[in-house]
Amino acid sequence: MPHRDPSGRARVAVFGPVRAWSPDGDEVVGLTRPTRSLLAGLVLEPDLQDRRLVSRQVWPDSEPSRALTNLRASLSRLRQALGPASIVTSPQGVSLSRDSVEADFWEFRRLARLAALKSNGPERLNLLQRGLAVASRSIAIDLEDEWLEPHRADWMNRRREALMELAEASRQARRLEDALRWAKAALELDPLDEPALALNLKILGESGLRERAARLGREAAKRHRDEINRPLPRSILDLLAEIRLGRLSRPPASDPLFAREGEHRLLAELAAAGLEREPYLVLRLAGQPIPAGMARLEDHLSLLEQVLDRTIGASEARIQAARRASGVAAALSRFERCRHWGRFVLESAPEESQTHCAMLAGLGFAAFENGEAEEAVELLSRGATLAQRHGWTEEERIARGNLASVQLHLLRLEGVLESYESALQELGPAPGLPGRSAISMNIGLYHLVRGDAEDCLAWAARALESAPESPAGLWSGWARALEALALAALDRIPEGLDRISEAVRLGYATGAVRLIETSLDHAATLLCRAGALRPGLWVRQAVAEERRRSARPHTPLEVELMRRIGGPIPPAEERDAAATNRLRGESLDLVLDFALQELRAARQPHA
Repeated sequence: MPHRDPSGRARVAVFGPVRAWSPDGDEVVGLTRPTRSLLAGLVLEPDLQDRRLVSRQVWPDSEPSRALTNLRASLSRLRQALGPASIVTSPQGVSLSRDSVEADFWEFRRLARLAALKSNGPERLNLLQRGLAVASRSIAIDLEDEWLEPHRADWMNRRREALMELAEASRQARRLEDALRWAKAALELDPLDEPALALNLKILGESGLRERAARLGREAAKRHRDEINRPLPRSILDLLAEIRLGRLSRPPASDPLFAREGEHRLLAELAAAGLEREPYLVLRLAGQPIPAGMARLEDHLSLLEQVLDRTIGASEARIQAARRASGVAAALSRFERCRHWGRFVLESAPEESQTHCAMLAGLGFAAFENGEAEEAVELLSRGATLAQRHGWTEEERIARGNLASVQLHLLRLEGVLESYESALQELGPAPGLPGRSAISMNIGLYHLVRGDAEDCLAWAARALESAPESPAGLWSGWARALEALALAALDRIPEGLDRISEAVRLGYATGAVRLIETSLDHAATLLCRAGALRPGLWVRQAVAEERRRSARPHTPLEVELMRRIGGPIPPAEERDAAATNRLRGESLDLVLDFALQELRAARQPHA
């Protein structure tokens, strides 16, 4: 119970149940529910309030005249309890006197205003902690009045923001135990809040608590399915993949540059102003390599296209930005956007330039991934010839490597292995190169289609070892999918189920459509081989329908591997699955979610 206020003021608390104390420090007892509701309203809306509005708010079911009579009686009761000067009345309305009454809500708002005036630092954090201590419980938990809901929502948002800021500050200072405590409290306020979930996972990952992070991810996935019938956001799945692969490190001790949410908004406004006044300066900046953009491909493509759309002409800066946009769109399997910007580059860059040559190779492989094999061969052959004519070793290696990949998927195997081995030799031993990882996977596919699953598994492991970290999980996802298929060919089904589960999650996290479709195809194969025939066929049929709808048919290589490793399916089972398939017409997100559930179930007998 509060002690007597030395200034002789009464006190009111609205955090938790509504309570009041007289100027002598004695708790006021016997307040009716309407009087407590009135008192809460006077605290939460401290400015002068119209009597009629207040009476209707507290006594909504009473006649207006009766509600005003009740208001006068309750105000009289409050004056008796809190002191004659506690209530201010006038013809305009009624309010609590700030001179005679102290309220926890007012103290909470005062501390919040003081914290807002401070920049990052111990003083601001101290004010936030003091505010959280004051407002540790929700508003008026003993009342069910509807008018209180906006105030409760505002309290929850303010409390969550303060908790998140404290957690992030503790994380940057490497006080990870404190950071986790604050972040957990923020998530408890709203378990579906994406930023709070992401921060909890990040702190757990940086603390080395991978199993706890995985458990939190599973709990969050179940909650999303049960409460909002949605899978986890891709940003969360991406983060879980990074944690699982051990790619999170402890944050630097110093404050990161432009890390606050307000700074992000200001930077966005600066960029928008720059586009209005100096669009070509922003164009030159946007066309530069952005390492962080590889982890946020959707955002990177959006940024590039906004800048390109606000500029005109064929300057070198615009050509390079368009080339980068085409590459990012290809990584996202957005072939139309890839082709749009790629054609601009081909039309704008000199035909005998390296930029033109590199764009031919990039567009060629993108065309192949979109199921346009003849166009792919034509573009790649042009690129390889141009590179050879000028002695551009890197461009020739890429074009010929991509051409070998097309030939492999068309099952034209002559000379393919020699092309890959030559390309690997030219690359050298440097790890973390997309080209090295991709070539290793293609050599693995070559061995698999030739019937040597053991060699395929070895090359998949090499691909995983040399997989670059950005985009997060993309190359690892492809390598895991290949591992899973090789393990299925070797009849090592439990291991294959583990690998393909990871590949599916990584596909979901990256948003790369080709990886998603391929990992789901392999998941269907593993499910069928594990005895879950109907779920496997449902997934396979749903992916096939999506491929037909998007004009991305299976390549001859993919068809052959599904036939050979998946084994024969009785026609009656195919027809029955087609007749009952509840995944038909659903989005790939829902197919992914279903596949992950079925893979978990299939792994249980082998656990």
